[in-house]
Amino acid sequence: GAQRCCVMSDRVRAKWRFVAENEGDISMEIGDVVQVIESTNDTNAWWTGRNCRTNETGLFPANYTEKFIPAPPTPQRVKTPQSRPSSASGRRGLGFIGEGSV
Repeated sequence: GAQRCCVMSDRVRAKWRFVAENEGDISMEIGDVVQVIESTNDTNAWWTGRNCRTNETGLFPANYTEKFIPAPPTPQRVKTPQSRPSSASGRRGLGFIGEGSV
């Protein structure tokens, strides 16, 4: 359940620890990723989200969080086309055709 949550759309990361004080609030530790369910443009408001670590859903203070942009997927996508063996074998194939026709 936690992994599925963290794959979804808008996410934020906790900048500070927050301990739930009221029923319906969710606690966050520094670094926790929260899937945003309902938000406003007001970062001083309380947003609704699901803590991906604890799988709790509830309200949290938006100003305790920052936009979460996962870094790892980008470099992997860049490296994949360059290291494909099929492109190297394709070049070899073209080379053999050129040599044979000369």
